[in-house]
Amino acid sequence: MKRSRSVPLDESYKELIEGDYRPRVHVDQVNHPPHYKLAGGEAIEITEQFNFCRGNALKYIIRAGKKDPAKEVEDLNKAIWYLDREVKRLLGKLPEGK
Repeated sequence: MKRSRSVPLDESYKELIEGDYRPRVHVDQVNHPPHYKLAGGEAIEITEQFNFCRGNALKYIIRAGKKDPAKEVEDLNKAIWYLDREVKRLLGKLPEGK
């Protein structure tokens, strides 16, 4: 015997009953990517207070392993690259026009 529903389903439960259990959370990968989040805000709020090389080094340190856990060492190597370039700039060892 087939049962009929006497009370219409509330729309908020419809997805659960139909089998779609995925969370409905929107992640803004452009304006607020989760791999740049810090306990007190976003990495950009800190990095903007530094010059380009220092800011980028901090960015890579902050996000190391968060965007892609397999690239944590790569992110840290990028931070080292930017720090090395900043040291060269301070010592006047960058080629002209760079």
